[in-house]
Amino acid sequence: MRYATRLATTLGARVVMPDYPLAPEHSWRDSHEALVEHAARWAKEPGGIVVAGDSAGGGIALALAVALRDRGLPQPTHLVLHAPRVDLTESTPDTAVVALQDPWLKITKLRAYAEWWAGSPDDWPVPRCPPR
Repeated sequence: MRYATRLATTLGARVVMPDYPLAPEHSWRDSHEALVEHAARWAKEPGGIVVAGDSAGGGIALALAVALRDRGLPQPTHLVLHAPRVDLTESTPDTAVVALQDPWLKITKLRAYAEWWAGSPDDWPVPRCPPR
């Protein structure tokens, strides 16, 4: 919250942080459509919208931008992704190697979070299913 407040103050911008259902009680299906509609509404405002997120939020931001594009809706003026988690399938070969060295990145946690947010391993490769 402090980061968003400082960012808004520094840029003289309005920061909107939507509240949406979280895992493990909810999956991406419970929030994706509402977030896309919310982003599309703000994107129509004068000055447009910057969609941003970090880690899992970066994955959600990218999924929103892709959904807006695919539906022909107003596009974000900018997309800011801080270390986004965009691949639930862990298809990048170095993920397991990096996880062994990274004190923050735990592969077992990543898999659990992916299962919770996706709701089903079948949804892991779905672009609308950003990591959480």
